Amino acid sequence: MKIKQIKIYRWLLCMILSCSLLMSSVPVALAEIDTSFTEEYKLSGTIFGLVEHWGEGSFDTMFDGKTDTFYDYKEGSGGYAGIDLGANAAKKVTKIRFYPREGDWVIQYRMVGGKFQGSNLSPSSGFEDLYTLDSSVSSGWNEIYLSSNSTYRYLRYLSADGGYVNLAEAEFYTSDQPVPVRMNQMVVNPSNAELLIGETKQLAVSGIFSDGSQLNLTNTASYSSNHPEIASVSNQGLIMAAGPGTATVTISTNGKIKSHNVDVLALPKPWSVSDLVRDVTTGTPFGLPEHWNESTYDKVFDGNLNTFYDYLYGSNGYVGLDFGPGMAKTVTKIKFAARVGNNGRVVGGKFQGSNTSATDDYKDLATVESVIDGWNELLITDPTPYRYIRYYSKPEGYVNLAEMQVLTTPPGSYVLQNGVITGKSAGTDISGTEDSFGFANMPLSGSGDIQVKIGSLQATDKTGAKAGLMIRSDVSAYDSANVMLAITADGKLQFQNRAVKGGDTTMLPVQTAFTPQYLKLVRDGGSVIGYYSADGVVWKQAGNPVIIELPSTAYYGIAMSSGSNSELRLGTFSDLSTRLKPVDVVVDWASDVGNVSPLQYGINLFSAYNPVALSNPAYLQALGTLNPGIVRYHSYSMMGDSATSPDGWIDYANKRWDEAKIKAALSANYYVCGLPVQHGQLYHSIFRSAVN
Repeated sequence: MKIKQIKIYRWLLCMILSCSLLMSSVPVALAEIDTSFTEEYKLSGTIFGLVEHWGEGSFDTMFDGKTDTFYDYKEGSGGYAGIDLGANAAKKVTKIRFYPREGDWVIQYRMVGGKFQGSNLSPSSGFEDLYTLDSSVSSGWNEIYLSSNSTYRYLRYLSADGGYVNLAEAEFYTSDQPVPVRMNQMVVNPSNAELLIGETKQLAVSGIFSDGSQLNLTNTASYSSNHPEIASVSNQGLIMAAGPGTATVTISTNGKIKSHNVDVLALPKPWSVSDLVRDVTTGTPFGLPEHWNESTYDKVFDGNLNTFYDYLYGSNGYVGLDFGPGMAKTVTKIKFAARVGNNGRVVGGKFQGSNTSATDDYKDLATVESVIDGWNELLITDPTPYRYIRYYSKPEGYVNLAEMQVLTTPPGSYVLQNGVITGKSAGTDISGTEDSFGFANMPLSGSGDIQVKIGSLQATDKTGAKAGLMIRSDVSAYDSANVMLAITADGKLQFQNRAVKGGDTTMLPVQTAFTPQYLKLVRDGGSVIGYYSADGVVWKQAGNPVIIELPSTAYYGIAMSSGSNSELRLGTFSDLSTRLKPVDVVVDWASDVGNVSPLQYGINLFSAYNPVALSNPAYLQALGTLNPGIVRYHSYSMMGDSATSPDGWIDYANKRWDEAKIKAALSANYYVCGLPVQHGQLYHSIFRSAVN
C-alpha cells in the first residue's frame, strides 16, 4: 500500500516507460507496475461519530464536501468519525481520499498515527486497521490505495494520539460496481383518512428498499391534493380538512405513486345533512327531436323516474332548460337520475351553461363521475348566471337521462367544530302539506329521545323562519310525517306535527315565560312528547303528546328554515345527544337464571356476554344504553366466593340485583344510563337495577 499526492494517469505512465526503454539499457521490472484501469465508486452511508467538539467542528463536517471545515474533537485522543454503509451493504475499500485541516503543524503533529479502519460489528467496536498514516501525509488532498478483498459495513478514521481528529474531508471508494438500491414499496399510514372540518391528520410515509432497509420519507416525499378546497396537504404531509366532500391526496417518491382518499365530514357518522329545500327552477325544455320509441326529451322533466330520453344516436345528444330572456340564473345544484339499469351511460356526461343559445357557446359546469340508482346531486360552484342549462351526453351514452332538476338555492350546511354545530339553511317554512328546510339528522331505530342546546339564531323578520328539533319518518320527501319542537322567528316556542305523510301541519303554540335554551323530543312508539328547559336540568312538557305515523327507524335531528329559498339563516347548537329507550330484561326465576327474554342472552355469571347475540338488535340496543341499569365488567380475578364475587350481587330473596354491592365492587367501572360501553376487551353483562 502506498500513499500518493498526485494521481498519474495510465497513458502518461505508459509514455514515460516507453521512453525509458528506448533511452536506457537499465532493466525495468514492468510486472511490478499495474497499468490496468479500474473504475472506482465513491461510497456513501449514514454518518456517525462522537458528538463532543470544539466550536463548529462537529463530526459531520468530515463529510460535508467542504475543505474549509473540519472535525475538531473535544479530546486529543480517541475521536473518530465515519460512515455506515447499511445492513447487507458491506464493501471492500480500494481507495481512501482525505484532506487534513489546514496548517503545517497539523500535518506534523496531528496526523501521524491516525488510522483508517473497517468493522462489521458497530460504529464503535470490531474495527480492523486498513491504513496507518505516517510522515508522508501532506497538505491538500491525499490518496491511499488498498488491495485487501475484505468487506466492511462501518468505515471510519480514528484520530492519532493528540490529533483531535482534525480531518476536513474523508472519502472511501470501492471497485465493486454498486448494485442499484431501489424502493420496492411505499408505505403510507394511515391508508385513508376520515376527518371533520377543521381537523388535521399527519401522514407517515416510508419506503422499503431492495437492500432490506426501510427509511422514513415523510419529509422528502411530494404531496398534492386534487381538491384543496376539501382537503389540502402541506409539503410535510399534514392534511388539513377544509370543506365537506372527498379529496384524493397523491404521494410520490422514488418513482412510486400512491393515492390516499380523504373523506371530510361536516358531521360525524352516522349524522348526515338532508337538503329538503323546495326550489326547483322551471323553464322551457329543449333537446333534439330524434329518439327511440316514445322516449322523447320532455320525459326528462315529467317527474317520472321510469321514463327517460333515449336519443336516436349514441353521441352528441343533449337536453336542457331555457329560463327565458333576462332570466339567467346562478345554479348551485343539479339533481338528476339515470335511466333505470343504465347508470353507466351517464358517467362521463356533462352539465353545461350558456347565454347564447340552446346549441352554442356552452361552458362545462360539472362532469358526472359516478351514478347511483335514483336521484344524484352535483354541486355547482360557477357563480355566473346562465339562461340555458343542459345535459350533454357522453359518447355512446344516448343521453339516457330519466330526470333533471336545476336548483338555485344557496347550499346549506351543518358543521361540527369544537363541540358546536353551526347550521346554515334556506327554506320557506316547515308547515302546510310540504316543507322546505335543511335537516341535520341520524337514523334511530325504536323508541328514544334527542336533546340539544340552542346557542344563537340569526335575527330575521321572515315568518317562516324557525329552528329546533325534529323526528321525521323519512328524508326523501317534502311531505313526510314529522314532529318538531321549534323556536320561531319571534322567539316563541311551537310544538307542531304532520301526523301522516301528505297531511297538513298542526301548529301548537306553547306559552312560556322565557325563550328556552334546551329542547328535547321523546319518542315512545308512535307517541312523541316535547320538553323545554332553561338549564338542561329542570324540564317542562310542551303540551300533550302527539301521535304520528312513524316507521321503526325514523330520523332525529336539527331542522332549520330561513323563511326564504334564496337566503340562508345562521344558527348554532351544542350538547346534541340521542338515546334509545332501554329494553326491559325479564328473568325467569323459576328456571335457570340464564333464561332471559326478550334479549335471548344469558345472565349466567361469567358467561353473560354472548357473541352469538351480537346480531340481535335488541341486545345491541341494551348494550349501548341503560336506563336505569348498569354495566358489569368482570375478569377471572373476580371469580370466587369473596364479597366481590358476582354470585353475591344477586338478592335471590327479593329477586333483585344488589346494586349497592355492585357499586362497591366495581368502583369506577360503574356506568349509568346513556354512557357508552367501554373496555370491550373484558366480558360485560347488562343488568337492570330491578327485575321481575
